[in-house]
Amino acid sequence: LGPGSFIKGYPSKLRVKGLRANALLIDFAHTTGEGIGALTRNSAITCVLDTITSEDDNGVPNGTAQHIYADLLDVRGCNFPVAKAATATGGRGALIQPSKALTAPGLVFPVGVPFFAGDRIFRSSADPAVAATGWLVTTSGVLIAANDAVKAAVASQTYIEANTNGLDWASLNPKCGGIQIVIPGGGVEGADLTTTITRAPFVSGGFYRVTIDPPLATDIPAGTVIRAAVPIAYQEIAAFANVTAAAVPTTGAHLVGDRVWNTVPAAGGYMGWVCITAGTPGTWKGFGMIES
Repeated sequence: LGPGSFIKGYPSKLRVKGLRANALLIDFAHTTGEGIGALTRNSAITCVLDTITSEDDNGVPNGTAQHIYADLLDVRGCNFPVAKAATATGGRGALIQPSKALTAPGLVFPVGVPFFAGDRIFRSSADPAVAATGWLVTTSGVLIAANDAVKAAVASQTYIEANTNGLDWASLNPKCGGIQIVIPGGGVEGADLTTTITRAPFVSGGFYRVTIDPPLATDIPAGTVIRAAVPIAYQEIAAFANVTAAAVPTTGAHLVGDRVWNTVPAAGGYMGWVCITAGTPGTWKGFGMIES
């Protein structure tokens, strides 16, 4: 790619490998149009940038990355810095490491976001003792708040709205695009309707709204409580192991997500190891391959 090349947008999944460019700009931020701010997040975002080189004719690195609001960010062998941004209107916390470690926006389990079995989610806190705690996802799915009720709606309607204008679907009860929900009584002849959210929450007439597909087949009353089509299961973790050593553990009990950072890193080796199957000592795999 020539001078001034850029990759711009807000993808759900982005993987770029082996790219060479001059004055490359990677920018995830929306700048104009619908969806600016807290409501821009319509899906979890995965970003892998692998062996990207941006330099001028004299071989001087000149790449730039900004507004990288990714949930999973894996950077390997780039000749310019790329870091996850964290702001009130775009990010979900601190830099996320490649080993499926996620950071919640606060101290409670994230609502409306799909996670997979084995995902580790850390609390956001300036207190290191609190930031080391979190949750281990044991069953893939999504959490929908128990009080998440909707306004009355009619058959053929392609959207649902929060039951009151005080029900915040932007931060307290968000819903990623692509997740499936169940609307009790909204299906054919009053059966439950399983539908997909096709557009994340936005404000219309003072109420939060999401679009759905398929649409309602039967009228539903105000106060109908929606639920996740695939409920998530997780367990509280008092503190994930995050230690240093020269090799993977051979003794002791370990949980999925425990990490050991390599104290003797070498070319062709790993930055560390992560436990992928709980046990004594568990099953460990390397992460962060170091270039030879």
